[in-house]
Amino acid sequence: MARAQAMSTILSVTDLTVNFGHRNVIKSLTFELHAGEALAILGPNGAGKTVLLRALLRLLPHEGQIKWAEDTRIGYVPQKISANLQLPLQLSDLLEAKAHFLKLPAEEIDNVAAMVELAPQLLKSHMAILSGGQFQKALIAFALLGRPNVLLVDEPTASLDELTEERVSCSIA
Repeated sequence: MARAQAMSTILSVTDLTVNFGHRNVIKSLTFELHAGEALAILGPNGAGKTVLLRALLRLLPHEGQIKWAEDTRIGYVPQKISANLQLPLQLSDLLEAKAHFLKLPAEEIDNVAAMVELAPQLLKSHMAILSGGQFQKALIAFALLGRPNVLLVDEPTASLDELTEERVSCSIA
């Protein structure tokens, strides 16, 4: 009985199929993920890794069933985002907006910024001037706000230096 409680299902996917027109990207995928487990999705470019993550977030039309546990809080680090980085937004604006939406205290921003080693002066920088690595850290910090119990990460360490990649990998694991 204790083992059944420890193995509570956090995600159940049954017969997941994703098509783009006549192109089948994912076909009849079924799996379960239990609390405390990690799942790595490996494959070459174009294999459907990002499509799977976006389907799990219900951002793409799909067939089949995706069922998350009721208490699931998801953090998502996309591979890239389509946004106009020339907008007059500071990194702090992005993080503060999510913290406000989740009704988090201001120190949560400082906590996640420290976790991914975003220097305090970068929080007041405009998004357009961030380097690729700084922007990736910002996306990771954004995903960690609200203390998610599930992290979906798509190429989370792209553009990061080796030391930061190691620290981020350890904090995600």
